[in-house]
Amino acid sequence: MKRRLYTYLFLLVLLMVSSLMFAAAPDTVAVIPFNDNVISTGEAIALSDILENRLAKFGSFNLVERKAIENIMEELNFSTTDFVDQETAVKAGKMLSSQWLIMGSVSKLGNEYSMNVKLVNTETGRIVTGAYGESKSISGLKDDVESIAKELSQYLFAPFTNGIEFSALTMVYDMEFQSFGAKASFVMKYDELISLGVYGVVLRKNIDGEFGFDLGGKVIFGDPRKQALSLSIGALPSIGVYFRNITLDFYPTMLLGVEDSFGISVGVMLEQ
Repeated sequence: MKRRLYTYLFLLVLLMVSSLMFAAAPDTVAVIPFNDNVISTGEAIALSDILENRLAKFGSFNLVERKAIENIMEELNFSTTDFVDQETAVKAGKMLSSQWLIMGSVSKLGNEYSMNVKLVNTETGRIVTGAYGESKSISGLKDDVESIAKELSQYLFAPFTNGIEFSALTMVYDMEFQSFGAKASFVMKYDELISLGVYGVVLRKNIDGEFGFDLGGKVIFGDPRKQALSLSIGALPSIGVYFRNITLDFYPTMLLGVEDSFGISVGVMLEQ
């Protein structure tokens, strides 16, 4: 009965992993109308529209419609100047279900206009990169938008290269926690769709307090910064899923001869 229960649990986890893989979707980006302190509202909207159009040319992601942004601004009683406040901008970004927020502002010093654009991660609230342009006229700033869009796109679509993963792991036997431990992995990109890695696991048995150490290898299908599937081999083989650098691994030891047992680990991938 227990073996059947664990088998069903394994199949359920496998189904969840498969669902995540097929549900993978491009990131969503919201371009907020530029701050209109020193330029007219029409000019601010025009600059942000041009940036949005150029972004669409450089990458494959979902852009939030301008009407949806305007509705959120109206609902929260925001103006473009409010988006200078990063915390407020992130709040709006989350309401728009957007993983990325692009905010821009134009300032003037003497006869020179300068344009600053920031890319904000709405999940962390962190400014991850920025771009800059300057000109003696507003129309001149439009010429910088192309290079700014390209620079931001290169960050958004920079390929995964390598990372270090840390996980907390527990093994269950006969519905009791048998051992606890930690797992560390190093992963490096192999090609566009596959990354290869090695891992080490340290486990402490609850029964006698002894420590064990195991090594193995893994292969990742997809981008672990978004959604990906992983398979590990070694003393503790597992199947896992990545979702935005968070990883969940399932160890079906009950299918490998150890009855009434399984393991689970949860961790995070730190991109290098």
